[in-house]
Amino acid sequence: MLSNSAKKNTSDTGNGSDASSVDAPGRGDGQSPGDFRPPIGSDAAALERQQSRKDMEKALAALKLARSRFNALAPISYLPAEILSRIFATLADEAYHSDTFPPLPESVEPSALEEVHLGWVVVTHVCRHWRHTAINNAYLWSHVPLDVGSQWMTLMTSRAKSVPLRLAYDASRRVKELGFGVRLPGNFHHAQSINFTADPYKITKLLSILVKPALHLRTVSIHASIPHDPPLLASIPDDLFKKCAPKLRVLSLNRCTVPWESPLLRNLHRLCIEFPPQRHQTVCIAGKPKVQRPRHSVHPSMTQMLDILDGTPALQSLTLRRSLPLHQLLDAEPSSRVVSLPQLKTLELDGQVRDCGVMLQHLQCPPDVDLLVVGDYPHSGDVPVVNPEDCAALLRSIRRHTSGSSSGSKVTVADSVQVEIGDKVNISAYHSGSPRVRVEIPIEARTFLRLYFLEIPLREAASLSFRHGDQAKPTALNSDEFLQVFGYGNVLFDWVQSLRATQKRLVRHICEALRMDARLFHTDVPPAPGEPSRCIFPHLREITLEGLHGRDLNAIELDNFEQEIAEIIRSRNSIGAPLRHLNFASCSDIEELVDSLGRICPAVTLVREISS
Repeated sequence: MLSNSAKKNTSDTGNGSDASSVDAPGRGDGQSPGDFRPPIGSDAAALERQQSRKDMEKALAALKLARSRFNALAPISYLPAEILSRIFATLADEAYHSDTFPPLPESVEPSALEEVHLGWVVVTHVCRHWRHTAINNAYLWSHVPLDVGSQWMTLMTSRAKSVPLRLAYDASRRVKELGFGVRLPGNFHHAQSINFTADPYKITKLLSILVKPALHLRTVSIHASIPHDPPLLASIPDDLFKKCAPKLRVLSLNRCTVPWESPLLRNLHRLCIEFPPQRHQTVCIAGKPKVQRPRHSVHPSMTQMLDILDGTPALQSLTLRRSLPLHQLLDAEPSSRVVSLPQLKTLELDGQVRDCGVMLQHLQCPPDVDLLVVGDYPHSGDVPVVNPEDCAALLRSIRRHTSGSSSGSKVTVADSVQVEIGDKVNISAYHSGSPRVRVEIPIEARTFLRLYFLEIPLREAASLSFRHGDQAKPTALNSDEFLQVFGYGNVLFDWVQSLRATQKRLVRHICEALRMDARLFHTDVPPAPGEPSRCIFPHLREITLEGLHGRDLNAIELDNFEQEIAEIIRSRNSIGAPLRHLNFASCSDIEELVDSLGRICPAVTLVREISS
């Protein structure tokens, strides 16, 4: 774009060249444009620079306007501001829960903005429409990381306006160290949620400044992330929020001391308290100086725990991981007190088997509660072992809850059961595809299976499946033990219509047990006194074998396996308990096996292969 003076010179000379413009190509005699500049320091040079600056400003303004018009014609620019704001809010929520978008820099200078990745704030640097939409969306700015520095904190809280703040600090994503001089926003009383993740010392220091009432606070999550040996807990002050957070409904504490008498633990909808593993008999409390205390001193008494639950009648989710009352140490006599939690939907208990059982005895829950119990052995004795009597008592408490006897109603407990055998035996009962009851106990597989199905009869179920866990022992459940638990006239398993087994070793053990059972009843000799008079799983109609690969079996093993399956099919047909379906799921290189079994009994058994 030519300046006014340049136009004037052009009209005067009439040759179309411009001696005063840097864009002019020069005269025909080969002289450069610099030869026609005003003398340095002259008034003419100053006026020319001033005029050039005005011309550039006009050109930039025109370019911005052209870009704005061009961007306005993009299809995405036709989205209403409300929808665009919703998209930005989704991006911001994703940014705060992933490592894709690091937090903001301390400085708000443009140079600093160009040197780092800004996370979701990049949407304010795309176009004028996006910037205006983002800046005026108060929700985007309501999530305030405490380590962004005073300038960003002031900017974000001002743009958040009256929207409740969400305060966060994550040591794994910090830009700068959280120093002693960290301060909270001036409108902290307007905070709606707090989410802190850091080592116990930083958590302790941060919680020490939360001494003002939190009148609008609804969610608190505190996670002391770095494990120590022996365990190190962050210290929560007794006067946190001046004991005043009337709207608090969600509380999650991980590796922290808990003020069990605090009114903050009342009127909650969701409560999660997690302590470190119980293999240590002592714990340390972060502070100056660090304090070492006996493990049981940080656990609640049964009275304290029941008082808390009594004060939360609307509780919907309760998770106590290794934070149960230590009944053997703290309560010499069992209490007859029972607390009703009529709105509870999920219950998770993790601790010593006896502690879990005693805790369940004091609770009255809806029969359709989703229940997870992870039992552990006592760590105080010389030999860590689970007492079968404690295991049986725990299972009886689970039966009381799942059968509805504690609430006076009856519901269907489960329609399928899965047994996973690893370093712990995990039995999960499912209803309509979702887990209803899951129990994990580190006890011998045969003992636990006997106790479980004896104490929790599942008459409504139809499917039973077995799989090996990652740390399963080779002898966790062999064919003889399988028969001892499930066979030999055991009427507890009349409900089994579908049987599923995964992984080569477990498939072979179960098939061998079924073959032994079928061979026993295939003979015409009547059973001797004391021998079973009925076969294993008399209503079994379908068997699914999963994870069987021909490349893992040599020719002899594959041939023997085929003979075992054929014997099972023929024998069950002959005793009036025929199989209707034999499925091979997630298997490979067994096409010949499938074809051969299909030729043996095509009219009685449907053999089909299911690809993974």
